[in-house]
Amino acid sequence: MSKPIKTYLQKYGFDFSNPYNYSETFHEDIVSLINRKEYNKVVLICLDLIELYPDIDLIPLIIFTFINHKEFEIVLKICDKILEVAPNHKILFDILEKLEQLYYFNPIIDLCIKFLNTINRKKLMIIYDLISKFLSHDLFNSNYICKLITAVLQNNPQDIFIINIIPKLIKNNIYNNKLVKVCRSILDASVSPHIVHYLINIFQKLLDNGKYNMALQVSKELFSKLPQSPEVWLMVGGTYTKLGNYTQAFNAYRNALKYSDTKLTNKICISFAWMYICLGKYDKAIKLLLKSKDRENKTLYDNYLGFAYFKNGNPKEGIELIKSSIMLDKNYCHAWINLAKVELELHNHYASFCACFECLKINNQYQEALDLY
Repeated sequence: MSKPIKTYLQKYGFDFSNPYNYSETFHEDIVSLINRKEYNKVVLICLDLIELYPDIDLIPLIIFTFINHKEFEIVLKICDKILEVAPNHKILFDILEKLEQLYYFNPIIDLCIKFLNTINRKKLMIIYDLISKFLSHDLFNSNYICKLITAVLQNNPQDIFIINIIPKLIKNNIYNNKLVKVCRSILDASVSPHIVHYLINIFQKLLDNGKYNMALQVSKELFSKLPQSPEVWLMVGGTYTKLGNYTQAFNAYRNALKYSDTKLTNKICISFAWMYICLGKYDKAIKLLLKSKDRENKTLYDNYLGFAYFKNGNPKEGIELIKSSIMLDKNYCHAWINLAKVELELHNHYASFCACFECLKINNQYQEALDLY
């Protein structure tokens, strides 16, 4: 501790043998220094106290006073010292909560970025949970989210944080440019197979929730990075099928076949078949599905073939296949909704309602179920 600071502390009766029992006068004088904008002196005192007594409750009082004065650069400077001396100190999380309460988002992001290399994984998840609490707030600019995502992925390209952030946006119905910007930021930072697979799942969630134009924008972001990816072309084809733009869907599926390996070819054929079903060409869909005989995607295969059989005049076998698809995956919403549709056509209203209800239990935003009842 520097001599001037030590002298200053002693002036106010600061007992170095018992530092946790400082006088109220000393605290008031610190606040007075801040009010008079004598920040350098206060910062030096604070940094020295952190070095010697990181648990002293005067430190958070000083930091919160600086927060109230919106002196965020000073707050971050003090936090740097805390991270150096006691990287898992509780005060760091108290600071985050205080900033959140006051909607000071930019310093929150700056502080979280500082944490990435210094705090253990368990406490890092506390930060992520805190961030997710206010992702949907109107004042939380998407640029802040993107800034944090970039830092997280640079720190760890496979970071689990990415698995938490977008579903939170979707859950809160943030279907706007914020979501697209977040996806773009993720892809700018990493196009690892893990990230691509994750974004494809996000895309599917958007389709399920009836956000077709938003899904198309997400698929275009992926396409800009991976123009020869058959999975991305398959995404684009599925989106255009949902939008009823079958010419574009056909071209997308054709490109998916062009770049695909044998393993993915059957899945693309199944998607082609669903497009034929949407067009009412059930014979073509059945022939294509029977030709593919895809067992790796049997859940989709049974669902689509069953629905095609039903619509083509074979209701018994059709319903059995749709139910087989559900047995393979009880969380497969599309099979539940197909079962609801066929039961409705047979005037089995209660059975149809029950199937629709099961679908909404899995995903309460599933658009086709919401449209059906």
